[in-house]
Amino acid sequence: MFKTTIHLKQHTPLIHSKSSVPENGLRASEIKPALDRWLLKTIKNIEEDWFIDKENNKALNYKLRIKCEQHEEFKISTQKKGNQTPKQILGNYFGEGSGFIYKIIQLEIISYFSELIDAIKVYIPGFYMCNNFGNRKTKGFGSFTVSKIDGVDVTFEESKFVEAIAYSNEYFLCWSAIANLTPNNSFIPFFELTLSQYKALKSEDLAKREKSAIQKYFISKRPPVYWEKDFIYLSFSKKNLLSLISKNHFRNTIEKDKLQYAFVRILLGMPNQYEYRILKSRDKVQIGVRDANNKIERFPSPLTYKLINNNIYILVREIHKSIFANEFKFDVLSKSRYEFKTVKFDSIYAPGSGEFDLKEFLEMNLAKHYKLIYSRA
Repeated sequence: MFKTTIHLKQHTPLIHSKSSVPENGLRASEIKPALDRWLLKTIKNIEEDWFIDKENNKALNYKLRIKCEQHEEFKISTQKKGNQTPKQILGNYFGEGSGFIYKIIQLEIISYFSELIDAIKVYIPGFYMCNNFGNRKTKGFGSFTVSKIDGVDVTFEESKFVEAIAYSNEYFLCWSAIANLTPNNSFIPFFELTLSQYKALKSEDLAKREKSAIQKYFISKRPPVYWEKDFIYLSFSKKNLLSLISKNHFRNTIEKDKLQYAFVRILLGMPNQYEYRILKSRDKVQIGVRDANNKIERFPSPLTYKLINNNIYILVREIHKSIFANEFKFDVLSKSRYEFKTVKFDSIYAPGSGEFDLKEFLEMNLAKHYKLIYSRA
């Protein structure tokens, strides 16, 4: 048997479905299938004997054991609860839960094949550079890099990161910026930045009456295309229900029928639902989002944020072709108040592929603060 021991450095908290149990840490059940897929893409000459099932050719024949010790917990909250502490990450974008940082993260990989172990040692640094793990990974959680292999230090180099992005073929763009972190503030400013960028790109800043970048992108078209929030507003208006909803939700909307509407925010990730607060009440109107053809259950953001040391990276995947021009349905969910259950939404469509250029959109909105370090030819 041949073995390698790998140590990881953790950059942002790890969240998973059992986040209240810190002992779970990184799980081999999540890492090994992902690592197998990575190795199958990146190793040029794979021996047939390296597979567990030689007819299936999906799982490589090695054992992975992971040890995570000495944890520190960080609370993730949608709103401030008392005085914010250095161990509290705020923002609706991140949801509720707990994330964990581990001081010791050790991987032990064992195989009958020395050549397979050697190949893993070559390609596993790129695997951790290009991926986050656990839940909410596109939002920057679960970032790790390899720090040691068999006792030898491994130093992060941006040039090697770019090489890994290129041979992985998962991403077609990568942007970089300095995070300006200090030992005292840890990674908190990184999450504050991702939250503010999310609002700027996708959601809008209601307090400042500032439209989101994707909203502006489509309004600038001729004829202008208005986003789904205006579409929802119009549907509520037809049922005379707007007086029941907080006006803060619709400060930037257009109340006109016969305009051109599209589900534009789907291009930056598909939400499970939208919520609107009811005036003088703790109740909310919940609107579910579904693919009218029941083919798309989930579409994560094409942008993945990653923090490595003092650098912020935005890795960008292509938008899946099935999203473009697809038909979607909005439904008032059962938890909503009775008056709103009478609202029936017409179908709304995502923009077509020729109506949105993701690279152009990001260049317009990131180039001021970020440097493009990788673009697929």
